[in-house]
Amino acid sequence: MAMTTPVQMDKSTGTMSFIMPSKYWGDGLAEAPPPAEDAGVALQARDGEQVAVSTFGGYAVGSVVARKTDELLASVAQSEDWELVENTTRLLQYNDPFTVPWKRRNEVSVPVRRREVQVT
Repeated sequence: MAMTTPVQMDKSTGTMSFIMPSKYWGDGLAEAPPPAEDAGVALQARDGEQVAVSTFGGYAVGSVVARKTDELLASVAQSEDWELVENTTRLLQYNDPFTVPWKRRNEVSVPVRRREVQVT
């Protein structure tokens, strides 16, 4: 199977995830190719969610990721329509290591939900 994209890193757990192609999303990943027994990999279906995302190019180095994450969290905090579900930020990388910086795509994301409307 070809490499999947994006590769996702969860900041709070350090877990690396590979997003399977959509053709495997139904039936709890029953159609997905099984990992080798000694691979240390497990298939896991996750519920859908809404996320706020900031996209950026270049290499996803620590200082850039931290700045983009801070900007994203500040943007959500200032939003009148959205709020954090939890501060679980993720880094998503779409390119192989040999892609030149100006063609690279990265994202930071955080789960959000619509704010409840306060009726007075």
